[in-house]
Amino acid sequence: MSNGTEALRDMDQRIDGARAEASQLATQLDQLLQQQQQARARESSDTEQLARLRLDLLKSGDAGTALDAADQRVLTLLEKRHEHFVALEPRIAESEQQQTALKTTRVERARQRDEALAAQQACYVETAERAKKLPRWQSLSVDLQALQHQAQAAEQKSQVVVADREQKRQPYEADKLFVYLWQRRYGFPEYDAAPLIRTLDGWVARLCKYDGAHRNYRMLLALAEQMAAHVAGLKQRAASLQVELKALEDQALAEAGFAAYQEAVASAETALKHAEQELSDAEQAYQSLLGQRAAFAAGTDSFTVEALQTLTAQMGREDLQTLRQDARATTTPKDDALVAGLANARAAVSKTEQDIATLRARQTVVLQQLSDAEELRRRFRTSSYDSRDSEFGNGIVVGAVIGELLRGAIVLNDAWDQVHRNHRFRVPRDNQGGFGGIPDFGGGNDSSGGFSTDSSFGGDSGGFSTDDSF
Repeated sequence: MSNGTEALRDMDQRIDGARAEASQLATQLDQLLQQQQQARARESSDTEQLARLRLDLLKSGDAGTALDAADQRVLTLLEKRHEHFVALEPRIAESEQQQTALKTTRVERARQRDEALAAQQACYVETAERAKKLPRWQSLSVDLQALQHQAQAAEQKSQVVVADREQKRQPYEADKLFVYLWQRRYGFPEYDAAPLIRTLDGWVARLCKYDGAHRNYRMLLALAEQMAAHVAGLKQRAASLQVELKALEDQALAEAGFAAYQEAVASAETALKHAEQELSDAEQAYQSLLGQRAAFAAGTDSFTVEALQTLTAQMGREDLQTLRQDARATTTPKDDALVAGLANARAAVSKTEQDIATLRARQTVVLQQLSDAEELRRRFRTSSYDSRDSEFGNGIVVGAVIGELLRGAIVLNDAWDQVHRNHRFRVPRDNQGGFGGIPDFGGGNDSSGGFSTDSSFGGDSGGFSTDDSF
């Protein structure tokens, strides 16, 4: 008779073995799938090579006389390929001539643009020289330079004043009595306080010598603000003079007809951009033609690709006997060797498909049986049957039951019924024992479950005797 702990250990071992088998099946399936992929890759490669060889034979006229519909379609594609290839060379030559003409046009447009720019620049320089000789322009220029120098010097002095203010204000602002009176605006016209507060503030002012400090601190702050305002005024006056100078220059340019030169430059720029675009388009079209010619040379043109796809699809559908007959009809032994390799690849694919189907069926069964076994173990644990005071009678071996479940010899509910009916706790879980606390073995997990015993417990037969109600 085994107890619950031993039974659970036996269940764990058997389930671990089933898990190992499931893992092994998954590994074997993965290996078979890889073999199948490799066999299919060989089949695809051999079919494509056979199709390429067939295409070459059709091009050279050595494919024999037994031509099927796919061969006829390929011959039609090869004719179209030749027609397009022949028509490509004149288009390339024509594009080269077109580019030569467009390059000449662009050079001419660039020259016209440069001439327009030069004329505009000459007009501007000549007008500027005349404007500089005007008394009003000269007066404004002198005044502007003077103001700019003054503003620069004033700004430098303002920076010095600000730095001096930041240094000298610190002692004032460190005096708490001074700051108190300053914040209350003591000594300013807006100062307002009750007579008592005014008296106290006066006493504080005398204590910290506020009158002299107040005037000095006020002048210190005001000087920096006045310098900043002075700099701003100088810059504003200089900006006004610059606007007036610009107006004089614009007037002189307008009188010299400068707008016409600008329009000529804009027109020349537009013509140059148009010529550049036409040349760029022609160059791109030429590159496309060269790419088409290179594709024809490499066999990657659309006609060759479609022909190869047609032959590959046809050969993928044809049986090996037909492929062997087509190979015997040619003069080269290469297609015979490729057909032989293709036959081996197809056989490998078929073999792996059968093996994979067998393993997948086995895997489905194993996973279901493993799931049932784990469910049985879960019920076993949640019912506390793994306790040391659990016992199983009538010779039942829980591990053997789960073994039958894993072999598919029994279903889950029947397996659980066997375990449940033949189980009992030595110490009942309701803590209601017989005489002197001795457990009453007359019941199992409920009033009708567990071991069914007669009254001969501890009699001549020893242990407990059971009837046949197991």
